[in-house]
Amino acid sequence: MTEGKSAEGAGQSGSPPTERVVAVVELLAGHGEPLSTSEIATRLDLNRSTVGLILGALEHSGWLARRPDRRYEFGVGLVGVAEAVRGTVPLLHGHDQSLRALADRTGCGVALAHIGTDAATLVGIARGDAGMPSQIGVGTRLPLAAPLGATVVAHRPPNLRRAWLDTAASELREPLAAALEIIADTGLAVFALGSTDPRLFALLTEMAEVLAVHPGRVALRRKVFDVMAAFAAAPYDPDRMASDEPLSISFVAASVAGPCGRPTYELQLGPMRPAVSRTAREEMFRELLSTARELSAHR
Repeated sequence: MTEGKSAEGAGQSGSPPTERVVAVVELLAGHGEPLSTSEIATRLDLNRSTVGLILGALEHSGWLARRPDRRYEFGVGLVGVAEAVRGTVPLLHGHDQSLRALADRTGCGVALAHIGTDAATLVGIARGDAGMPSQIGVGTRLPLAAPLGATVVAHRPPNLRRAWLDTAASELREPLAAALEIIADTGLAVFALGSTDPRLFALLTEMAEVLAVHPGRVALRRKVFDVMAAFAAAPYDPDRMASDEPLSISFVAASVAGPCGRPTYELQLGPMRPAVSRTAREEMFRELLSTARELSAHR
């Protein structure tokens, strides 16, 4: 589909009808307020008849309810789904306070992501003073491309590690492969900021979120994330992290155990700073690992 066409013609990946239903649900979840048929159609670049059919089906199932002003909001039919999600994602209970405390102590944006086989889903956010673009929110799904998810991938079978490494730029695959071995032992991943202006990263993040509400623009959104992933420099090895010189840091990550006791989530701290002193970064590492252990203990 070309960029200028409507989402009606989506068909490049998955099932277009399914993607449209998902897009409607995600839009209502992310907007936070009821929306009318015309508002949903405009935001998703769909025609009103298509949106009307989707809303009618969701209302019939109880997933949505139509208010007297003809705007739609979530219905009681989703209560069972919500309870099932809470049962399978126990970290949704009570992790917000831990994330906010970590952001307050470090002054950095904090994110907690569930690392799946091909995507990372943010289940918790604390923005801090910097490093967390406002367009990123709970429920945002990002393609699982290196270096995202390194602290969880480090504990996965060789075939899954290879598939993850294949998503990285060719010059980063060897250092990332070496980093996975170190991360498996230390539980910590530290990535340089590289030469990218953080403002450009924030702009691309905003572009990706705008594209996220258009179900027919999956391929274009993936290209944006590919560019974002390319900004990450090679991870630091332990010797470099222990040096006395200031280091640039884009983000720091640690794994968090899921219900099975295996690393399932990644806790991310985003300084996005060009120069972090040894004392300051060691404090960041201590705070991050302490919070990761706290969250793992509460699973």
